[in-house]
Amino acid sequence: MDGLRVNCIVQAALILVAALVFMATGSTLDVDRGFVAFFLLLFGLLFIAVRVVRGQMLILACQGLIFFVVAGFCAGFTALAALRAGAPLADGRLDEWDHCLGVHTERVMAFFASFDVFNAVLGYIYQLTVPGIIVTILVLALRQDRTGLCRMCFIFAVSAMICALFNLFLPASGSTIHHNLSLAVMRHFPAGAGVYFKVPFQVYHSRRMSVISPSSLSGVVAFPSFHAVMALIELSFLKTNRFFNGIVFIFVMLVLLSAVLIGGHYLVDIIAGAVLFYGLDLLSRRVVR
Repeated sequence: MDGLRVNCIVQAALILVAALVFMATGSTLDVDRGFVAFFLLLFGLLFIAVRVVRGQMLILACQGLIFFVVAGFCAGFTALAALRAGAPLADGRLDEWDHCLGVHTERVMAFFASFDVFNAVLGYIYQLTVPGIIVTILVLALRQDRTGLCRMCFIFAVSAMICALFNLFLPASGSTIHHNLSLAVMRHFPAGAGVYFKVPFQVYHSRRMSVISPSSLSGVVAFPSFHAVMALIELSFLKTNRFFNGIVFIFVMLVLLSAVLIGGHYLVDIIAGAVLFYGLDLLSRRVVR
């Protein structure tokens, strides 16, 4: 099926799924004028690209950014609303799965506590994961790789919503919070490492808050790791020459490590994110043309 049509269908499905989760959990959405103006600006740029400039690169860039933003907000809102289902925390189960793989994330954190500078760098790299998706969209648009861009947007959108929906039945507060790591360990990591999402997670999981706004968005999804999905998207679609590919590979490996040290993920979160990405990558090759 045509890639643009597939992504339009996916975007409509995301909005529908988000609405259903909101209704099922009794959540409400509160957006301000700035949020509406932001979307009007994006669609205005697309209109200018199609009707005035008529440049293929600009059209692809605008389409990709719109798909990215809509999917990101839909999944982010859904992840918070899904927490209000109040499912039991899955940290014990996820930690046990890690132990089956021979990994104890609390020991990993204690080991890396000796490398303050490296941890500070990881903090910046972790924050660059989402901007990396925007760069990927722009690079694919510059190449005029319409099929690649449509596949990337499909994988991003579907995986984002799947990760968000896992909060309905497998929410987790994360490894750092679960193990209650001491200040002696955590002071060697950037401020907020592993706990930056603690307040919104607890507020929505306890159902103390029902109103969700763009300012409420935070990384409240543990399993599967969406950071792992985004990192692998960048690895798969940001391919040029060997030198650049090598830089991207190193960046992605550091993102995956930062997902544990900075994002508070379990190893099984990363593995599940990788499985999700490669499954959707195969699917995208079949459905996006």
